[in-house]
Amino acid sequence: MKTKISDNINTCKLPGLQKKTNKSSIIISMVFLVFAATMFYMPHLKQNDTATSTEVFLGIVAICVAAYLLDFQRIKIVNTETGSVVSKDYIFYDANNLSGIKAALEEENFEVFKSFRRQHEGNVQTIFYFADDHKYIAIQVFKYEPFEYKPQSDIYIFKDVQAMKLIEKIK
Repeated sequence: MKTKISDNINTCKLPGLQKKTNKSSIIISMVFLVFAATMFYMPHLKQNDTATSTEVFLGIVAICVAAYLLDFQRIKIVNTETGSVVSKDYIFYDANNLSGIKAALEEENFEVFKSFRRQHEGNVQTIFYFADDHKYIAIQVFKYEPFEYKPQSDIYIFKDVQAMKLIEKIK
């Protein structure tokens, strides 16, 4: 099943996806915060007024890891149909392949993706959200025009067998 949406994949709400709280990330960050508090409280347990550099270092590292987990890993995107976690990725292609990529997505001819020349950086970029179980992919083609990447295609959403085929060809 193919769906087309005329919008920007970075700013629109994609159908079939839902943001959920990552409970394991929150629990792990709380464990790190308790560990950090223990590292800073340890000198009081030893009747010593100064903390060692190791205790301070471990406490600061634990606080940094907890802050990272709470800030960046607190929310996860999930496919509502399968419950699979969705990840975001991108691939750069040679600028000469722009029309071929757009045609391949429109015609659902995923075999040609193997022939497109990938680059480390470039003017043509595909951004895609794909489920870990490979049963969902939302993909859009962008081209770098002065100062930003601008959408060059609609957002294509493929599910089930078509999604598996496309993910297999672009990964």
